Amino acid sequence: MINLENKRIDEFNNQKRDLVNDFVDLISSRTFKSTLRIAIIVLLGINGPLTFTDLQRSLRIGKGSLKNHLDVLETEDFIKGRNVITLNGPRLVYQITDKGREFYNKYIDLFDRFKLL
Repeated sequence: MINLENKRIDEFNNQKRDLVNDFVDLISSRTFKSTLRIAIIVLLGINGPLTFTDLQRSLRIGKGSLKNHLDVLETEDFIKGRNVITLNGPRLVYQITDKGREFYNKYIDLFDRFKLL
């Protein structure tokens, strides 16, 4: 009985360790050293395309800082920005790319797996 209990505890600890390792692997790249970049991907993954202003308001950061983070994500092909003409004039709209969607799905999947432990 005790051996079975110890085996279950070991399996549970191994699952937690593997999950944490998967999470660290996912966010360990230079691109995702900033949690703001992860937040940008999550916002775009949840909401779809958003304007620069929408992102700035949601994240509550300055224009320069946001532009820097968007440039990094766009250079690494996680997001794509494009100019769109609206009734209120031109707007810069960002959307998640396939590579960004893959990151977003893995990120959400890891959180779902954490909830199951």
